[in-house]
Amino acid sequence: MLRTTLLVYLAIGSIPCLAQDRTNDSARHVPANGSTGGPLAQNSFITFDAPNAGTGAMEGTASANINGNGDVTGLYLSSGNVSHGFVRTSNGVLTEFDAPGAGSLSGQGTFPLNINSNGTVVGFVADSNSTYHGFFRLANGVVTNFDAPNADQSVGMGTVATSINASGVVVGTYKHYGCNGNVCTDTHGFVRAANG
Repeated sequence: MLRTTLLVYLAIGSIPCLAQDRTNDSARHVPANGSTGGPLAQNSFITFDAPNAGTGAMEGTASANINGNGDVTGLYLSSGNVSHGFVRTSNGVLTEFDAPGAGSLSGQGTFPLNINSNGTVVGFVADSNSTYHGFFRLANGVVTNFDAPNADQSVGMGTVATSINASGVVVGTYKHYGCNGNVCTDTHGFVRAANG
């Protein structure tokens, strides 16, 4: 059984535990010296699993990015290796989500990659045809999908949003095969303005 956990290294001195976790959250606050209870000490870890994460081979919870506020985004694989997104705020509240059009077969679903200081998450969704579409999820939970112009809409192709800044500008890659003289490429970069 593969269980992926978030390891948060705290580079500051002794502070209180960062989270009041839900009763069904398996978060544990384990000081590096192995003692339990008391303030979260330097070199401590917070570990957690998404409630609906699978427990089979290659299933579990994987954190992808943390912002300056301590909010974490990532994915969990449910039974059947379908990917779903999550956001775990710095106070320990974990919210699971799926982008519109997410496929429900192995290797498909929602794949968050980055979170900015406003709590906006970006990533990609693999639809039922295994075509990729970029998405962003606002802190209020509204998810919007998008495709880069000219992105190929076939299997294993499409748009992947990889990062977002505090202003809401998104960057990523898209696939589209084309040739210019003797030079042929299929992967291209994009920058998407905050207003789309």
